[in-house]
Amino acid sequence: MDGEIDLELYTISMIRLNSIFQKIEDNNIATDIIPDIENCFNDLSQLYDNISNDLSQEEININEYDPFFENGMVMFPEYVRNIDETIEKTEDKNLKLALTNLSDIFVKLIKKGNDYFEKRGAFK
Repeated sequence: MDGEIDLELYTISMIRLNSIFQKIEDNNIATDIIPDIENCFNDLSQLYDNISNDLSQEEININEYDPFFENGMVMFPEYVRNIDETIEKTEDKNLKLALTNLSDIFVKLIKKGNDYFEKRGAFK
């Protein structure tokens, strides 16, 4: 992405994430929630791949990545915690699996953020 984070993709995935939590809170059936989780996962996976590609380049646009990861290092662990709490309360095995995959992509983003700040010499 030429060193720029796809903020539109990130925004869409966060809107989807909020919708997922709302549907779970409203006790929607799993078959209504799982496609949203899969779409959110796919968006975040694409974002992760784009970020990984950008960060493998010789030059990195720190004006894009510093604020993204500063925010992410605060928010991503909260998302993981909320998703993991939901997994514990959920009985549907397919919903648990979809949520686990979603949690895992946030863990990967956290690791990528830690690696980013470590390489920049500004470990957060």
